[in-house]
Amino acid sequence: MLPDRSLDFKNVKSYGGSKGRERLTVVLCCNANGSEKFKLWIIGKYKNPQCLNKINRLILPFDYTHQKNVWVDSVSFRLWPIKFQRKMASEDRHVLLTLDNCSAHNIDGLNLLNVKIIYFPANSTSIVQPLDQGIIAAFKSRFKTRLVRYALLCIESQQSNMKWNILQAMRAMAISWDDVTGQTITICFNKAWNTRTVNLPSESSFLSQDTEDWTNLISGIHPTINMSFSEFIVLDNNIEICALEDNVEVEGEIQEDKVDNEEMIEKPSRN
Repeated sequence: MLPDRSLDFKNVKSYGGSKGRERLTVVLCCNANGSEKFKLWIIGKYKNPQCLNKINRLILPFDYTHQKNVWVDSVSFRLWPIKFQRKMASEDRHVLLTLDNCSAHNIDGLNLLNVKIIYFPANSTSIVQPLDQGIIAAFKSRFKTRLVRYALLCIESQQSNMKWNILQAMRAMAISWDDVTGQTITICFNKAWNTRTVNLPSESSFLSQDTEDWTNLISGIHPTINMSFSEFIVLDNNIEICALEDNVEVEGEIQEDKVDNEEMIEKPSRN
């Protein structure tokens, strides 16, 4: 979402709803030394987005599922550790998996023989969660850099039919995840778990420092916006992505048969 359509997210805690059609939720998973980044789990609003028609989803560089409010909820989440367990079992591996402590991360009754799960203590995620120390920021920085460059190309080419649909956005997310380096991941794990007594960078150091494209885009679509690229990257940080326990949808209530005709990003207009 471009800045002129996303200012309402800034500093506002949102719980999904009508804006879900303009959102995708992304779940990241990696190991501590950065040598293994698992396929992205991306959640959209509809089961059958138009852009995914006639596409073999098994060969996509991400896993796509749907949820009415674009949330991770206790129903949809349980499928992920089952898939993770199967992968570890097939590779004869036994691993420790850390998770945020929220009601959506419900694994009760799951037979995870190869995976030991430990929850972070409540209200401590921002301190001990390695992904919150810069890994998510690095991913979002790379993705939004691609978004800005594409939007700028739309303006410069003056081709009104240029749009970024959900599939293009998800492919860009997969590439952006690939671009996050193992060094960045290792540094963030060390920072969160204090495994090395060295001077570690702040989260902001993982953000893109190239602001020329951003400046050109802002001047082209909305000169009155006073927002830095770093602010654009984090403006959606307060959007809730996990369903509250009393808001979990039963599977039958999820809209499964609609086709999503919404484009993620329309050609930016000059103001």
